[in-house]
This record gives sequence, structure tokens and C-alpha cells, in this order.
Amino acid sequence: MMSMASTLARQNASFEFHYCARNRARAAFLPELEQSPWSDRVHLHLDDDEHSALLDLPAVLAEPQQNGSAKRVFICGPAGFIQFVRESAAEAGWHNDQIHFEQFSAPDSHGTKTENGSTELTDTTPDTTAADFEIVVASSGQVIPVAAGQSAANAMRAAGLDVSVSCEQGICGSCLTPVLDGTPEHNDYFQTDAEKSSNRQFTPCCSRAKSHRLVLDI
Repeated sequence: MMSMASTLARQNASFEFHYCARNRARAAFLPELEQSPWSDRVHLHLDDDEHSALLDLPAVLAEPQQNGSAKRVFICGPAGFIQFVRESAAEAGWHNDQIHFEQFSAPDSHGTKTENGSTELTDTTPDTTAADFEIVVASSGQVIPVAAGQSAANAMRAAGLDVSVSCEQGICGSCLTPVLDGTPEHNDYFQTDAEKSSNRQFTPCCSRAKSHRLVLDI
């Protein structure tokens, strides 16, 4: 986030940097933020500091557009915080492709709103061990079988392909691969709903196929 803010500042772009923490002792990189060339754009929200305003999320997210262009919000933090900001942004009229977030482990549950407004946790752990399928390498015609219980990435590496994999949970997008034919079964948390619906890319680290074959643009 800090490197992104530094880049935006060098480009003289308009942005705000909102940082929430329990107290100053728990606020990582606080000296760097306060001494940065863009410190005037940093808004610090500390729970135990009477001089620090708490985050007014409805006010921050009130305008999804600026001068006719769509704004973007980037979120990093605990899973509950990320989910809260995402839901708040959606309620304020922000579209999925305007909301970006970074998390460091795949969520194993999510909140489903019930009729009385409460949140009911439901398991959303993806099944990465479903039926076997085949991957076709478009550039060579090579056919790679992917067995049930085996990830597509591991099958591709076993077949001699160089697959860039980092998180292996569908979070980072490092292994995102173009799809030319076939229908992926998306188990990642990186792509937006619209991107998944287009079926143009898939993450071999955790995703599989609904069709018998996937033809990949590699």
C-alpha cells in the first residue's frame, strides 16, 4: 500500500490513505507514513486516541465517482475488516471492479445475510479434489491429465511446464493463465465475479474444470 501511495504521489494523482489501528504502538510503519512526502494525505484512525477521529466509512465511500471517472478503493488488513469495507463499498454503490483487496490466507467462511439482518457463517472452502480433467497446451498441443486430488499447477509442473505459483490458495493471482477453450471451475479469490463469468482466465493452483478439457494459451 505504501509503495502504491508513493507512486500515486509521484504521479500527482489524487488519493487518500486511511490507516486504522488500536493505538500508536500497534501501528506499523507509522514513522514512515508521518515522514513521507505525502503525509498530508494520511488519515490516522486510532481507537484509543481522543485526538484521532474514528474511521467514518460512509463518508469516505460516499462518492464512487470523481469528475465522471470511477474511483477505486484498495483494502488491506484482517479478513473481517476487509469484508466490512467491501460490503460498505457495495452498499454505497461501488462496483466490484472498483474494489481491490489483499489478504494473506484464503477465507474458509463468509457471512450470509439472514431475513432479520444478522450474519450467518457458511462454509465456502473450495473443493480442489473434484473429477479429473485434461489441460491442452495451445502452443504445442501437449495434453496434460489432471487427476482427482491433484492441482492443475502440480500436473503442469510434472509435465515439464514452468508455472509461476506463489500463494497456492487462489489469492495472489501469480498463476493466472489465459483460457482459449473450455469452462473453468473457479476456486480462486483473486478474480472478480465478472472476470470469473467471462471464463477467460483461471488459476491452476486451486481451480479446476467443469468441461473435460481446458485449452490454455501457453
